[in-house]
Amino acid sequence: MSAGYGSGAGTGTPARVHVDSRDRLGECALWCDREQALYWTDIDSHRLFRRSHADGAITQWEMPEPLGSFNDGRCDPQGRFVFGMFNPHGAAAGGYYRASLAGVGIGRGLVVERLPLPPGIVGNSLNFSPDGGTLYYTDSPTRTIWAMDYHADGRLGERRVFVQLPLDGGEPDGAAVDADGGLWSAIWGDGVVLRFDAQGRETLRLALPASQPTCPVFGGPALDRLFVTTARRQCDHEPLAGALFELDPHGHRGRAPYRFVTR
Repeated sequence: MSAGYGSGAGTGTPARVHVDSRDRLGECALWCDREQALYWTDIDSHRLFRRSHADGAITQWEMPEPLGSFNDGRCDPQGRFVFGMFNPHGAAAGGYYRASLAGVGIGRGLVVERLPLPPGIVGNSLNFSPDGGTLYYTDSPTRTIWAMDYHADGRLGERRVFVQLPLDGGEPDGAAVDADGGLWSAIWGDGVVLRFDAQGRETLRLALPASQPTCPVFGGPALDRLFVTTARRQCDHEPLAGALFELDPHGHRGRAPYRFVTR
């Protein structure tokens, strides 16, 4: 358990606007190592974006409805998709789920199971340690990031407090995990990304010129850049709110994302 929030080293390195996309609710950033491209969504505008690293070309697709990741989600090392739900009415009624393909031949189909976790309001920060043995997640309004053992056969260990943020501060949103096991949390409302080591101690904080960061992800050919989506919703007075930012992670590197198993 950690109460180390606020103890990490600060940095004067400025955030750089990577794409001035002015997203109402930028989210779900994902680096594709095969395509060398960055994907992200604007949930409120029903759009999916892709930026090519090679030439900077941006492609966008209009969607028929809000596009998220069932609010937040990541694939586990076994290729199953783990995700959390969002309740717009503020009630702790959303669950955490895991989706996988099961069966053979024409009987093969998608199986979704609910994980044995307490219901939440805003499921977020779902990610895994580098060895896949630890699952992280939060229910954002609680300002608690939890950790638990995660087994290859799908079993979950008892959850434990990984980080407790101040109850009068910002909320943990999306999270990335670096190759050293550090967890990077976008703090909605505080305009910062915080890094916590594997013991939950804050080691670094990176400031953004936008108060509502949503989802960090490592990217670039060497996975040595940190990209962060932000939201413009209710922040039109902030000139750079809604932009996709690039940050220097101070020597830390990410890892290629796990992929959903389709075969």
